[in-house]
Amino acid sequence: MKTELQIAKRYIEDKDKLVEAPNKSECSLAFDCVMTSHKQSCRRFLEFLENLKKIKPITKYYKFQQVSYNQEVENKIKGLHDTIKFYKKCGI
Repeated sequence: MKTELQIAKRYIEDKDKLVEAPNKSECSLAFDCVMTSHKQSCRRFLEFLENLKKIKPITKYYKFQQVSYNQEVENKIKGLHDTIKFYKKCGI
């Protein structure tokens, strides 16, 4: 499964390939809209995870044992932060 940062990098790479496209400005605008939407989705998901973490410890049940998976959530939060920073760096 791709991370949000990998998706963002792919969008930037694909947008850069539009150099020779005949309707480059239209395609560039479409990519900008998609990337802005993705960045906003990352922000909303990040806010959700941070609020959820404040409410209660995040746990899941695996074979009748309660297992904490806060590290998974922390990794996701870090990935979302990195994605948002990447978009800012790229001017999105």
